Amino acid sequence: MFCFDLANCLEFDRATAAKSVRAFTFGDNGSIHFSAPPEIIAILSVYCVFAVVFLVLKVVSYYSTAAAIGHRGPISMLIVSLSLAFSYCIAQVASIVLGNLTNFDPVPAAIITLDAIAGLFNWWCNIVLFAAVFLLFRDREIALQSVAEPRNRVASVVQTVIHAILLILMFSLSTAAVALSAELQTDVSNGNVTVFDFDNRESQIENIAYAADAFFILTCIDICVSAFLLHRRVRRVGATNQITKVLLYVASPFVALSALSTFVFTIVLSPSVLNNSNTSLQSALRAELMGDIFGNLFFTAIVITLLILPFKRQNWDIQGGVAYSQPPSWNDPKPSVTPAPAYENNYAPTYDNSFTPQPQYTDYQPPIVTQVAHPYSV
Repeated sequence: MFCFDLANCLEFDRATAAKSVRAFTFGDNGSIHFSAPPEIIAILSVYCVFAVVFLVLKVVSYYSTAAAIGHRGPISMLIVSLSLAFSYCIAQVASIVLGNLTNFDPVPAAIITLDAIAGLFNWWCNIVLFAAVFLLFRDREIALQSVAEPRNRVASVVQTVIHAILLILMFSLSTAAVALSAELQTDVSNGNVTVFDFDNRESQIENIAYAADAFFILTCIDICVSAFLLHRRVRRVGATNQITKVLLYVASPFVALSALSTFVFTIVLSPSVLNNSNTSLQSALRAELMGDIFGNLFFTAIVITLLILPFKRQNWDIQGGVAYSQPPSWNDPKPSVTPAPAYENNYAPTYDNSFTPQPQYTDYQPPIVTQVAHPYSV
């Protein structure tokens, strides 16, 4: 999801210009009239639509979590991610509405706070979503041990550490960028920043924001590679699993498209492009609108893909495969051996080479032998 939007820290001039275009006007009779450019109204509509979508998906996530018996850890994190995404959209709507009322002079601190909340929640909902995907990978690794040798512990620890480092760095950098942006905008509104100081601080925020976007893209690549390696391990032992297939063939393409969208719109909405004399406000707003639409669509697609997995219980089963070097069970049957017939006085009849007739044992009745499965003896 593209994370730096209308009020983002890299676009002070464009955000200020956009908020100076009033979206709402009050008539003499108290009625509200829309008088903003179509781009502002379109952006507002997009946030409203996705707020409703995220709210509906949040309700669905409770049912999905309830259905994921024994695997609720990864699915329950989607509730947190959707809550953050819904709050992000509400904060954006409130910021746009509050900053575009002609008969109301909003407190700059209120708009700056709403913009900061929107920026943080937009980042955090993606971080929590990626954490849910990583937990789902871990869940599948544990399930795979029923039909394959346990994975090398060193490789498993290294992969977990890589996942954690990417999420921590993305969280730290994005939070720092939004916090520094809010601090700078507060100083600008109070008139406590010189032009030279503004340029230096803005440049630092840009570098931090680009680093956060870079780790966002690296995390997307990590998810795609991990999904491929997990699916290959399942196939290598001759097993199949529906969840690993969905992660590779459905979720991973959406994650890759989200990374591509972030890469493209980070360039398009960069200050060097926006400050170009040929770039109009309308063009910047259209690019912002497309970035929001694509980012939210890919986020929604990934969430829906994960939410539908628990509703079919068989999806969690690892099917096929050969169990690895299991120790013999004491209950395993051993080929039965028919005991020799018992004779009187414990002597078996003897035979010689003479032609003397041997006595007939007419009273002897051989016992009935039944096959009984004996356990392994020590």
